[in-house]
Amino acid sequence: MVIDTIEDLINQIIHFSLRGNKTVILMDRIDYLINRYSFENFINAIYDIHDNINHANSIFILQVNPFILSEMQLAILDDELKSFPKHDGMVSKTMSSLNDLLLFINQEEEGIGFASFKQIIHHLNLTYPTIRKRLRLLEGEGMVVTYKHGQFKRVQITEKGKKFLKMMC
Repeated sequence: MVIDTIEDLINQIIHFSLRGNKTVILMDRIDYLINRYSFENFINAIYDIHDNINHANSIFILQVNPFILSEMQLAILDDELKSFPKHDGMVSKTMSSLNDLLLFINQEEEGIGFASFKQIIHHLNLTYPTIRKRLRLLEGEGMVVTYKHGQFKRVQITEKGKKFLKMMC
C-alpha cells in the first residue's frame, strides 16, 4: 500500500479502526511525518485520527522520541493524548542510555553538586568517546552543559533536562 498524502494516512487509519472492536494502532517514526508534512499538519491529522479512534473504541499508540520535538510540540501532544508510563522494554537502547546518563548526572548534581566525566565513565562502564558522543546529543538538545573546572570536565543538567526527567518519571 502506498500512502501519498497525510489525508490518505488518516483515511487508512480510520478505515482500519472501524474493522472491529478494540483495534490497536501503533504509529512509529513520526519524525518522518513531521519532516514531510510539518508539525502543524501532523497534529491536525492526530486530532482527526484521535476523534475517530475514540468513537470506534480503538486504541491508538503514538511512539514519540522527545528529542525530536520542541517543548511546545510535546505539550501539544501531551494535551491531546494520554501518556503511558515508561516501560524499559518499549524504549530503544539509545533513548534508555541517554535517559540513564541524564538521570546519573542529575543524581550526582543533587549529591555532590556536579558530575565529572570520570564519574560518568566509571558508573556507566563506557568509553570516553561513547560518553562524549552521548553528551553532545544531550547538549544539542539543551539538556546538559559541559564545562572545564581546572583540568577536569564537569557536566551539569539544565532546567530543560530536569523538566524532561520529571516528564519521563
